[in-house]
Amino acid sequence: MGGVAPLGYDVHEHHLVINPAEAETLKEIFRCYRELGSVRLLKEDLDRRGIHSKLRIAKNGNRSGGKPFSRGALYKLLSNPICIGEISHKGARHPGQHEAIIERELFEHIQTLLRERAVRRKIRTNKVASSPLAGKLFDDIGDSLTPSHAVKGERRYRYYVSRNLIAGTADPAKRGWRVPAPELERTLAAAVCQILSDQPSLAAAAQAIGLAENRLPAIFKVAEASGHRLQSEVDAAAALAALIDRVELKEFGMDVSLKLPIPAAEAQNRAIPSEVPITRLIPVQVRRRGVEMRLIIESDGAPARGTDQPLLKVVARARRWTGFRRVEQDRSQRSRCGRESPRVTCDDCSAWHSSRRRWLKPLPVAISRRT
Repeated sequence: MGGVAPLGYDVHEHHLVINPAEAETLKEIFRCYRELGSVRLLKEDLDRRGIHSKLRIAKNGNRSGGKPFSRGALYKLLSNPICIGEISHKGARHPGQHEAIIERELFEHIQTLLRERAVRRKIRTNKVASSPLAGKLFDDIGDSLTPSHAVKGERRYRYYVSRNLIAGTADPAKRGWRVPAPELERTLAAAVCQILSDQPSLAAAAQAIGLAENRLPAIFKVAEASGHRLQSEVDAAAALAALIDRVELKEFGMDVSLKLPIPAAEAQNRAIPSEVPITRLIPVQVRRRGVEMRLIIESDGAPARGTDQPLLKVVARARRWTGFRRVEQDRSQRSRCGRESPRVTCDDCSAWHSSRRRWLKPLPVAISRRT
């Protein structure tokens, strides 16, 4: 047998032979997955118990493996037919010349669980909003930002997070970025719309790649259509993914590189690229809240903010709580004054009721978020 031996086996004279200690580890992994039904939970359990991948030592003494399992490695391990005495070749399974470690019934049951979980993940993924900037977003030190999310109750919050934050780097100089995805995508969409509406800049970019002046109306038409798509709730994500080539986040702004497609009829000359490259610096204000960032675009193209209903509810709740506290304090003070002195007049009661009405008066209809 060529290649490296999988967990549970060693190679002896080009044949796989069972490694008893690793075979028990492999059986334990299969048993745990059958009980937990989740690769994520399986990984957490193995990490907690210190069960690591196969340690390999090359002839030159180099060591590899012996590290915590990744989820991908566990998926591969659980679906590898070598553990039941078979080998896989071009998608087909064939009998091998080595002994099985896992019972066939258990292995097939695990495959059924893996397939069912894969179908559920695919259905859920189709319902989740896409991340049009995936693979195109970079921070100020050149690290890519990876799509991530958090779930609170029934709501799902999307983010773009610097890779070093996901990896958990301990370098204090690399703070990284954690930007709310919808806010960043809206800001970029507004900025790109503004760029596409600047016809003189589009003309200069098209002529810089050798496009004739009589071809500019077709370019302007494509830019206008792309701008309309960016303003559509249905097509905005797809349009942004098609137009954005690269975005670099900086403390003072965003370097945005676009690729505006040239109509096929206008790009018959092979010497002319099929896209018009456009690069702009979008000035933005960056406000940090812990590791999370808030971006405020410094132009008239920024998306308008409506009433923030969650913020409205929080402020209203705080006002009510403050009013109740003030009423209770006034009532306590009134009681103390009544005990210490019998001269409590009706004017005192009127002042107390006036204070209560003042603190419990209705709130304004709308409160806009302050950025």
